[in-house]
Amino acid sequence: MILSKTEIQVRAHKLGAIDKLFLPYEQIKRACFKLDLFCDVVDGGKTSQIAIIKGMSGVGKSELIGHFLAGRFKSERKRKSVLYVEVPANCTPRAIAGAALRAIGDPLWKNGTSHDKSERLIGFIRDLKFRLVIFDEVHRFIDEERERVLHASIDWFINLINGISIPVFVLGLPAFAEIFLGTDQLARRTLAKCTLYPFGFDTVPERERFQCMLLFLADGMPFSNATSIASEDFARQIHVATLGLVGFVATLLRAAGMAALLRGDEMLETADFWHAFEELRDEKKRELGAIVNPFSGVGHV
Repeated sequence: MILSKTEIQVRAHKLGAIDKLFLPYEQIKRACFKLDLFCDVVDGGKTSQIAIIKGMSGVGKSELIGHFLAGRFKSERKRKSVLYVEVPANCTPRAIAGAALRAIGDPLWKNGTSHDKSERLIGFIRDLKFRLVIFDEVHRFIDEERERVLHASIDWFINLINGISIPVFVLGLPAFAEIFLGTDQLARRTLAKCTLYPFGFDTVPERERFQCMLLFLADGMPFSNATSIASEDFARQIHVATLGLVGFVATLLRAAGMAALLRGDEMLETADFWHAFEELRDEKKRELGAIVNPFSGVGHV
């Protein structure tokens, strides 16, 4: 069946929402419980404590934080007590302090030395009564090109947590955890560690969990044969293509759906996934560059 332009637009809106779909699978639930306990222990204490959340790109760290915040900081008022900071690529103390001040809403976030900015930041965190600080992309404390730790940034972070007394989450790729735990001051302040892993496919329970996740996402896809992606054979191909990383799965499904809509088709074809994987591999060369495209054949999924 060839779709009309209006039908394509309606289905495109539904497909675009696939990134918002999230199934809180078991390891996410366990990690949320641990983070809840961590915050309960640290709340009201005299010193900041750190929770490390690490995992590969696409493994679901952002989804974990979203699920955690939705449970613990439900109201808009409570959400405003959480400071989220993405560590900038130019990871100097001044740049990090500026990013944090900008996240707070300081109109003068560009102004001042790193020391001035840090003092303002600590003052804002105290005065505005923040209850949680989240630093994302903390692996940027490592200069990958020169393979060295940015010690000035580490020292800045230590000074920050010494000046506040609330829980601090740090998120990033696995390598950064070694840096944190290899620094005495940070190791002593690290009370919780959460490592997220990709979906497996080797055992029957692993395959069933992955297929369950695909079925959940398929419900959000506007195609009559979407649930076919959860068949064992096709699920295996998707697992090969995405390494079992939920973020990569969502990107692959969205791109395959786009390919089908561009054809005006109400059904997904294997070729849609072939093209989608080519795009994904080009975007994620570091993780997927060595993988041969697992999607072959013609016809509908």
